[in-house]
Amino acid sequence: DKKGWTIVVNGQTWEERFEECWVPRFSPDGEKIAARVKDKQGWTIAVNGQTWEERFKEGRDPCFSPDGEKIAARVKDEKGETIAVNGQTWEERFEWCGDPYFSPDGEKIMVIVRKEGKYYRLVKEI
Repeated sequence: DKKGWTIVVNGQTWEERFEECWVPRFSPDGEKIAARVKDKQGWTIAVNGQTWEERFKEGRDPCFSPDGEKIAARVKDEKGETIAVNGQTWEERFEWCGDPYFSPDGEKIMVIVRKEGKYYRLVKEI
């Protein structure tokens, strides 16, 4: 008997169980579901039941690119806040960052960040 939170899609239960599982999101084509999850190692994103390898001190809700191939989320580690895309974090860290938004072609992400006490909108190619 497994304990913990998971997601059930069309009667099929994700194999893995989590201490916490929040705000599942559908990909634009409805083929994938991503959710913010927490296990014993920390926060990460699970996509169709498979977690990203890296764990974080904090994680926020994922968002899909328009084609559904990329997933981005705001995360926090010991160095600060940043954005992770498909499990890979940006090198730059911020005092704070908002939720990421994909451009219509899915090639850029816009996010509001705070660095050295100043807020600005960062647009980054991915």
